[in-house]
Amino acid sequence: MVLPDSPACQRNNRKRTNVFYLILIISLTLLVFSRIISFDFVNWDDNLQVTENRDIVEFKLEAMFSSYYVGMYQPVTSLLFSIVYNLFGSNASYFHATSLIFHLLNILLVYKLLKLIGVKSEYVLLSVFAFSIHPLQVEPVSWISSFSTLLFSFFLLQSLISFILFRENGKYRNAILMILFFTLSILSKVQAVIAIPMVILINRQITDRWYDRKMLYLLLPVTLISVTLFFVAISGRGATDAAEVTIFNQLMFALYKISFGFSRVIVPLELSSLYPIPDGFDLLILYGVLIVVLTVLLIIRNRKSGSTLTSFLMCISVLISVLPTFSSYITADRYYYLFVPFAIILFLELFKSIGLTPGKYFIIMIGLFWGILSFHQTGIWKNGEKLWSNVVSDQPFLPRGYDGLGLYYLSNRKYDKAIEQFIKSVEADSTYVDGWYNIGNYYDGSGKMELANKYYTIALSYDSCHLASLFNRGSNYIRVNTFDLGIRDLSAVILENPDYENAYTNRGIAFFQMNNYEPALEDFNSSLKLKPDKVISLYYRSLINLNLGNISDALIDVNTALKYDPENNRLIDLRSQIYQQ
Repeated sequence: MVLPDSPACQRNNRKRTNVFYLILIISLTLLVFSRIISFDFVNWDDNLQVTENRDIVEFKLEAMFSSYYVGMYQPVTSLLFSIVYNLFGSNASYFHATSLIFHLLNILLVYKLLKLIGVKSEYVLLSVFAFSIHPLQVEPVSWISSFSTLLFSFFLLQSLISFILFRENGKYRNAILMILFFTLSILSKVQAVIAIPMVILINRQITDRWYDRKMLYLLLPVTLISVTLFFVAISGRGATDAAEVTIFNQLMFALYKISFGFSRVIVPLELSSLYPIPDGFDLLILYGVLIVVLTVLLIIRNRKSGSTLTSFLMCISVLISVLPTFSSYITADRYYYLFVPFAIILFLELFKSIGLTPGKYFIIMIGLFWGILSFHQTGIWKNGEKLWSNVVSDQPFLPRGYDGLGLYYLSNRKYDKAIEQFIKSVEADSTYVDGWYNIGNYYDGSGKMELANKYYTIALSYDSCHLASLFNRGSNYIRVNTFDLGIRDLSAVILENPDYENAYTNRGIAFFQMNNYEPALEDFNSSLKLKPDKVISLYYRSLINLNLGNISDALIDVNTALKYDPENNRLIDLRSQIYQQ
């Protein structure tokens, strides 16, 4: 019999209370985020990562582990995308449901991790509550292309938990699981390298030592995997303007991100899908310095408690920029997914140090505030129109918002609205290359090739290596029999990107029409090496072989092409010609 006041009874009561609060947190999370299941894909990477990605659609496993999508190497994320697509098709609801499920699992994992590293019981549930519904979590949960953030966090949290269990019981099964989960995490998103500082901090929290032999043995394979995949990831980023990437710039960006994170955790207002790099010195950088100074003072005051130092350094670890800031945007809400719970712990420590303890009604009010704000914020991700209209509203000086909105309208055949937005994008920034390109692409679709080429040329005047503009202009030249100019543009594309398969095909057609069969044959061979089922390349190669008298080769190519497109009349007629020979 267990006495009501016995330690065992009290532990059971605490467990039941914690289970009740976890169920409540998960219920509130579903209330806030469940409507995303009815949302669509958005025209911001969703098409490139999922709906128009042949590797995903056709479940090409080898390609997923050897390719970069939108400049990122995240094969495990691509694998999950492909599994969902091949099970349920292109219905966005299943992708959103998958994201929500992983966010719910991460809530439970964050709870377990905080309990294992010895965070005060009264802080754990508040941190988990913030992690579950804070407005900063809306982007990673609601945007399909940000699923990599949820997935890498899922594996990373399990890796950290396995490390703690290994330290507690010494079972090598947990050590193996730690390395396995870490590998899956970094293959989901390279940001998982934050595991290295996080393991060191957790080790200090639970052993009061910065390092020891057991930890170092485990960090060795983790570090080797991290370094290897770091170089794999960075090789997919392509060339950048190294002059813009300085140590000073990166330090200023880091201070900005720290300040942004802490300020938005407390007051999550003015959130956006895009945060442009500020011109010159920004006050947030100064706030970042102040936050670091105040936190150091707090750590000194509470030096007997390691949780303040651990929480602060965990926040900094989560924000480590594995790859330097090369884009025009300084930060994003998704970067703070794992930042939120540790920031909350730090703030609770700060409040306690000045004699403040959040009361029950304050927690309820802040929870309602976060929940209502997050529920409203999810609506931005309903579709591309909602997303880009919000960007235009928040950042009217950014051309990217108008461009994204124009592309949404173009894909939905609202052509007048599309061209209006493209024009607004170059009005916002006359050097915005994609805006000029999209105007040209619009006129291309209208059959106005001369006008289209005018805008492609403007785009190329700002970026001479803009491959899409070069390819489209070159292809248009070939359509009007200006072969020399067409071949010039397509050769420039191939020189810049030897894997640009369509450039070989169109240049091959130009050589064929000039009766220059040898280079044409080389181009079609290159095209088919990159894409063996390219019907038009098979057709022209068959036609060249027929003209050269290579009847058997011509027949092989036309029969192969007919396997992919059996109703193609041009192929059927060509095979008849070959049989007549």
